[in-house]
Amino acid sequence: MKLRDYLSEHRITQTKFAETVTAILRSHYGLNVSLPQQAVSKACKGYLPKRKEIVQAIYQATSGEVTPNDFFDLPAVDEAQEEAA
Repeated sequence: MKLRDYLSEHRITQTKFAETVTAILRSHYGLNVSLPQQAVSKACKGYLPKRKEIVQAIYQATSGEVTPNDFFDLPAVDEAQEEAA
């Protein structure tokens, strides 16, 4: 699921989501960083965050609904196998 779709479906603002991801980055990864709303906006447009910890925190914040693969326009595994055949 794309991040923009997740936020829309769950009625979460980019600012609130940035706060949630920041909390995860600090508590789970020990990083003293703040994720700005602008970074969430870019991620919603499909830009892959530069730090893997941010991608992991997004995955955690969305309970796995937004995966690293969702930043790329990859077909589902079944579709890719059918196309290769």
